[in-house]
Amino acid sequence: PVYLLRHDYGVEEIGYTFSVFIIGGLLATVPVTHLADRFSKSKVLLGSVCMVVLSVLGLSLLDNVIATKVFAFIAGASMSPIFPLSRALIGSKLPTEKLPSGTALFTAIYSAGCTAGPILSALAMKYWGDRYIFSLMLAIFVIFMVRLMINKKKRRLGYN
Repeated sequence: PVYLLRHDYGVEEIGYTFSVFIIGGLLATVPVTHLADRFSKSKVLLGSVCMVVLSVLGLSLLDNVIATKVFAFIAGASMSPIFPLSRALIGSKLPTEKLPSGTALFTAIYSAGCTAGPILSALAMKYWGDRYIFSLMLAIFVIFMVRLMINKKKRRLGYN
């Protein structure tokens, strides 16, 4: 909200923008996870992460009310399935006896990221300026995307 307030968005517009983000997530999570069950969890996860990167770039670079809403919808639609897809991948990779501890560790790390993210984004805005609010998130998702691509290539070459 602070970022949008600093860009002269009214309180109503901020509410609409967040609503569009949430609606994107609500509408996309079930169909995207269903696609992952039909095709490949890792491919669908990679696609979601790529869409997050593109939408965050759009949110960072464009300063238009309509574009902000469109990219907020895409960001919500692509970000929301990442948790269930990642958790499903953990479930398919870990042996049954390690599943509870693996899931707990994943949830703890994910929660720590959700807690630290807004704080670190606020610091990025404070020290580098408003336009850098998404820089940390963008960097993390680009690293995640590259890692998924490396894993995909390793699997294709038979290393994994």
